[in-house]
Amino acid sequence: MAAQRSAMAFLHAERLTPHVAPFTSVFLRPPWGAYNLVKTRVFTYLKQLSREQKAAKMLTCIAITSTLLGNETEAVELFKQAATLGSPWAAHTLWTLTHASMVSSTPAGVAVSAVSVARRPAW
Repeated sequence: MAAQRSAMAFLHAERLTPHVAPFTSVFLRPPWGAYNLVKTRVFTYLKQLSREQKAAKMLTCIAITSTLLGNETEAVELFKQAATLGSPWAAHTLWTLTHASMVSSTPAGVAVSAVSVARRPAW
């Protein structure tokens, strides 16, 4: 019950601050141990709630936390979902993960293509 209340409070806080970068991931950062089972439950419940309610900022937070947990493929999927829902933070992070290293080590045409993806508005 405490995990559900905490998840709802985090979701509500993110909704109250639409022009602020997603911040819930700061409170959910790993490592988690056996002593901190509530954090695990809050994370799981937030993931479910965010997908159901299509909360872009919260999906971004979940993706950041998944990255810290080492779940790169899940994080990229969550960043894609959040970017599709209009999160500029998710779009930037997704671009960084997929194109940033390519810009410095590839031919000019491919680099220009990657930069044009970054300039495309998130909305």
